[in-house]
Amino acid sequence: MRGLSSQSRPRPDDVHLVALITAIAAERSRAAFAELFRAFAPRLKAYVMRAGADGRMAEDVVQEAMIAVWRKADSFNPEKASVSTWIFTIVRNKRIDYLRREARPDLKPSDFLHLENDQTHADDEIDGQQTGDSIQEALAGLPLEQAQVLELAYFEDKSHREIAEQLNLPLGTVKSRIRLALARMKVDIGYGIMNLNRLSDEVLVDYASGAAPEPVALAIATHMSLNAEARRDYEQMNHLGGALLMSIDEEAVSDHLLDDLLARLDEPEAAQSPSPAFDAQTKAIVPQPLLPYLRASLDDLPWQKVYNGVEEYRFETTLPGYKSALLRIAPGKPMPLHSHRGPEYTVVLDGAYYDQGVRLGRGDLCEADGHDQHRPIADDKDGCLCLIVLDAPIRLSGLLGIVLNPFLKN
Repeated sequence: MRGLSSQSRPRPDDVHLVALITAIAAERSRAAFAELFRAFAPRLKAYVMRAGADGRMAEDVVQEAMIAVWRKADSFNPEKASVSTWIFTIVRNKRIDYLRREARPDLKPSDFLHLENDQTHADDEIDGQQTGDSIQEALAGLPLEQAQVLELAYFEDKSHREIAEQLNLPLGTVKSRIRLALARMKVDIGYGIMNLNRLSDEVLVDYASGAAPEPVALAIATHMSLNAEARRDYEQMNHLGGALLMSIDEEAVSDHLLDDLLARLDEPEAAQSPSPAFDAQTKAIVPQPLLPYLRASLDDLPWQKVYNGVEEYRFETTLPGYKSALLRIAPGKPMPLHSHRGPEYTVVLDGAYYDQGVRLGRGDLCEADGHDQHRPIADDKDGCLCLIVLDAPIRLSGLLGIVLNPFLKN
């Protein structure tokens, strides 16, 4: 297996990289862009290929990522992220966008399910450069077996189960190594790299690496758009991705790739198809990652009654087998008592609900699994509007379940 490289070229000094980004932003310097390309393109190609792409697709993604670097250079903020973290975020999003566009050509390229670095709110900024350097040092000090599982999770889109199969290890051992690695890095960098806020470590690592299925990524992106603590965790995971990127074995790029890119730098950005005209209430309630999935404003959606006081609006993603929907629950109304045949992700968009004595309000996310049995109840005053994502039907409990469970196929 190709692992974290000790044979790659020396890592570029980040102060110099920041200077290159500044020259691109302020002077539109093609010379600075060419130098940045030579520093990163072989690493970016290696990352995309490690995630399963062939050489042609990898270079397509590298081109799109580097053009985005050229166009977005003025948005780079070294106080929020190192150059490697910023570019890792861009190439990961471009790879996801490429795959989604192949599956659903009607989706716009801007519909990323990952928050851009410039979406970090002012109240949750951290010292990106210092944290990036600290994570580089902590990563270098990890035992080989812990660094190996992190690399597989980030660069090969592998689930914990797939990593276990590849390494011929028990699943529990893989999960333990990832937890130990993240816990060790938390101690070494002196900052809470993991504050899961009800997200499991597997889900958060999959999301940050770009491996999370689209419906799950949608739930997490929606949650992070509304929750400052979750955004901080996400930024920390991005720093880890940037550190891993600088340690990966490089992949040679085609001789003509830089010339092709330089010839494209002055191309206008592709025109975006118009989005639906949402009313002010919808734009105030629905976060940006979720808006492209709605065909109309909230009050104009084709809601379907599914239970007493509960309405549902289902929408499609590119991945079959998942149920993605908005639920609108009237004030004080309960959901039926139920458990799950698989994971369920619920994000509160407006109002609140109570579950086992806990109040979940706007921006809160609940991740439930097959062991949980619960009966959420909407807030008496405001009711609740939430996003739900399931990869299997729920299982109703009691007499109602005996009658209806055989019919709950989706």
